[in-house]
Amino acid sequence: IGVSCVLILVILLNIYTRINIYSVSYKEKQQILASTLWYNIEESYITNGDISNNLINKGKYYVAVNVDVSNKTSEVISLNRETFTLKLNKREVNPLFTLGEKFDDLGVPFTPVDIKSKEEKNYVVIFEINDSEVSSDYIFRIKNFDEKKLGTIDTKYKDVVIKPKNLSDIVNKEVLKLPNEVDLSETLLKKHVISLASYEIADSFKESYTITLNNKVVNSIYSIIPKTTTKGKVSVLKLKTSFIQKDSSVYMSKYIKTPADLYDYYGIISYRYQGQNKTSKLKKINVSYEKEKYAYLEIPSEVKEANKIDLILLIRGVKYTFNLK
Repeated sequence: IGVSCVLILVILLNIYTRINIYSVSYKEKQQILASTLWYNIEESYITNGDISNNLINKGKYYVAVNVDVSNKTSEVISLNRETFTLKLNKREVNPLFTLGEKFDDLGVPFTPVDIKSKEEKNYVVIFEINDSEVSSDYIFRIKNFDEKKLGTIDTKYKDVVIKPKNLSDIVNKEVLKLPNEVDLSETLLKKHVISLASYEIADSFKESYTITLNNKVVNSIYSIIPKTTTKGKVSVLKLKTSFIQKDSSVYMSKYIKTPADLYDYYGIISYRYQGQNKTSKLKKINVSYEKEKYAYLEIPSEVKEANKIDLILLIRGVKYTFNLK
């Protein structure tokens, strides 16, 4: 009887640990204690394109996992290549440490790092997968223990079920006329709102302004020309534009200080010239003149003679279009 009772207890304990410990998986936005650090998976994405929606590598996709890491101990703890893995159907993938600049808008790319005592950090862990491995969900693994320790009942990894948002799928928003404004809350820029009132195109602009010298008001001229030296082939697009609202909690806010920065990262000019539809990436011209109210951008000179012109903001899968002409 005694042996039978012990055997039953062992079986029940084994069932309990398998169900309640070894079979446990977590979801995004859950606080997870793995080893001695606390983790929270904020968001996850999958894409085959970079910040400018250019294809990175043919046949490859990239899973990006935004992770908060908190060290509540009194020690410095290291994170390395083995800390995170992505579990696929037939294999496991370690983080990618190259190509970080392709995902600058998603956050700080993860590389091996030390987390100091009482420190909280946020990283984007990048994994490269084959296009045949694209799925609606994955298992993101956080290392818990190197091996089972005597007296410890726990798993080697903490498994988190992630369902990445596909940033490669383009969502076309309503075409807008000027003047108008766009709420970018559906994008990675969250609470950013941009207004666009009017536009002008010229080979250069001369803006008048006043300064005070020795208690005298002096009229002056600020010249704005293309920074590219290809004479006759590049002109200037002047936009009367401004931010109505910005979201400082967004990682890209450290790069997007003025409206011109927004168009430089995400702006495209689409136009029809001599019966052909063409597109060109917008390039910011750095100016000190009224940069909170105006944006000056390089465009092909042939846009001046185009019979249709659209300004496009393509922000990681969400496309906003302003019809200029």
